[in-house]
Order: sequence, then C-alpha cells, then structure tokens
Amino acid sequence: MTRNILFIAAYPTADKQKEGMFQRIKAIDTEFESYNRTYLSISLVSHKNRTEEIKGNVRIVYVNWLIHFAFISKMVKSADYIYVHSLYNFKFLIGTPLKGKNITLDLHGSVPEELEFYGKRFKSLFYNEVEKIAYKHVTNLISVSHAMVDYYKMKRKLNDRIKCVIKPIYPINSISEPKTEDVDSLRKSLNINDSNVVFVYSGNLQKWQNFELMIQCIKTMSNPDYRFIIMTQEVERANEIVSKLPNSDSIVVKSVLPKDLSLYYSIAHYGFILRDDIVLNRVAAPTKLIEYLSYGLIPIVKTINIGDSVKMGYEYISYNDDLNNLSARKSGKNEKVAAAVLHLSAENNIPKILFSSL
Repeated sequence: MTRNILFIAAYPTADKQKEGMFQRIKAIDTEFESYNRTYLSISLVSHKNRTEEIKGNVRIVYVNWLIHFAFISKMVKSADYIYVHSLYNFKFLIGTPLKGKNITLDLHGSVPEELEFYGKRFKSLFYNEVEKIAYKHVTNLISVSHAMVDYYKMKRKLNDRIKCVIKPIYPINSISEPKTEDVDSLRKSLNINDSNVVFVYSGNLQKWQNFELMIQCIKTMSNPDYRFIIMTQEVERANEIVSKLPNSDSIVVKSVLPKDLSLYYSIAHYGFILRDDIVLNRVAAPTKLIEYLSYGLIPIVKTINIGDSVKMGYEYISYNDDLNNLSARKSGKNEKVAAAVLHLSAENNIPKILFSSL
C-alpha cells in the first residue's frame, strides 16, 4: 500500500545532527527509511523561492510560510499521514485543512513551559495558543516519557481519541561496550588508579544545567581519592572557572566526541545532573541521564523527579548529602533501569504503531 507521508520538519542533514532536536528527527526518520516520504521544511524568512531535492526515497521541499502558504495547504490536503516534529513546526499548519487528517505530534518537550523558563513570556503565551489548537486536531502523540503524557493528560484533558506513544530516543554511539584496552589506556592517560573515585559531568554551562552549583559541590569535596572529569564543548570557559578551585588539580576539563563518551563513563562511578524541580525536568528524558544509568553511574541530583526515573526505581544521591565519603562503585540497579528504557524505545516502532490501526 502506497502511503503519502508528510513530515513537517527540516530534514536531519549531517551538519545538524549534533543538535538535540535533529538527533530525534534522525532517529524517527530511521524507522521510516523503507517508506517514501516528504519533508516540508518551512521558514518564515528564508526559502523565498520554493526548491526541492531528492535523497533516496525522501523528497525535501523548502518553502516560505508567507509566500507558499497555498502550496503548504495543498500538501497537507493530499497527505495520508502527517508527522509534526514539535509545536515549533505545528504553528505552520494553522489555517491549513487539518480536519479529518491523521496527524502525529512529536512533542520533543514542553515548549510553552520551556519558553517561560527562559523569560520569553510573549512567545510562551503564543505557543500555549498553538498547543490548544494542536490538541483539537492531533490523533497521535509521541512523548519521551510517561511523565510527559501524564502532564499533558492533565493540562489538556486528553481523551481516548488521542493515541499516546512513549518513545525515548538516545544516541547509540554513546551507549556501547568499549574495548578493555582503550579503557585501560584512558585510565593511564588520566593517572586514575583503582583507589580513585571518579565523578563526571557531561554537558555545557547553560543556566538550566546548574553548572555553577556543581562547581560549588566539587569545591566542598576534599577527599584526596576523588577525580573529576568535566566533558563540555565550552572548555575555555569551564577551565577558567575550575582554575579558581582549591582542588583544581583533581579536575580535568575535556571536549569529548560522542563516540568516545563510553570510555569515560566506563571509568566513572558518579555523574552530576543537577536539574531544578520544574515541569521541564519532571517530564523530560535527558540523554545524559540514560547514558549515566547505562554505565552503572549513580547520578548526583538536585531533584530526583526527572522523567520516569523515580517510578523505575533508579539509585541516586542528593547534592545536599555528604559527598566526601563515597566509594568507588557502580549501580547494577541503574544498569537495569537503563536497559528497560532502551528496550521500550526499541520496542515502540513508530510506523508499526501508527499504521497498525489504519
């Protein structure tokens, strides 16, 4: 059966795949790779001339929302299935013929709440209205966690008309079994021995990551056996902050490629993930957390309520606990939690679920 599948999103080209949104778009697209499909890449400012390109069985159409609205409406009308990546893209469909369409919205995250957190109140109010309209039309919701589904069931009073699918997605290249000799080589290069307790942080220095709070924690951790590895793209700025700490000699700051993260996680015991107790984090499924759990790391947290992790019984330590007497150990419980999440992600094949009832 030939299906006219229309994605409302920019196609995930290689140069964009370091970005979180495009990693998810790429992961979903991989499940549709045997299907002919069209990506409608819509912009408010660029693509003033409509252009197209073909990549295998993918048609990519670049359009401007203001100039090509009639064409966008025509594409929507002729589509059998419409898959929208994020509310950011759903806004482009307002005013098009959506009635009776099979529309899937991949939430990615809670957009209005995210914008409010960053102080963008007008945009938050705008996307809250977009969200109201979206929920009148969508037939399927793709979410990264049960917590996110529960939140939207309460916020938007969802009924059984909308099928909700849990689909956590994680980069495979950071969750793999590294070679023993490579792990040993890394230990040697970092001068880490069996008596050392290793802490890692993977991320950048944005406000929501609470990097400064982590630095304050490290400052109080005076155990001579402790070693800290900060993996970030903002090496220069992080080094500037770290150099002022009294225990800076025990801290290494590095930029690490995704394919090499498994080496560092393999030698670590604890990982910082200091998220605030807000909606954004309660419904999230951070890549960083599942990476930590996959390697048996014990997260050091500010809030325990990150996505479905508490329900699944993960082991954690509060940043307020005594952090000076921790032992060098891994958590088998956390490895099992991660395995369960990854199994769910692999089991919930999106095309199979969306097309099975049609």
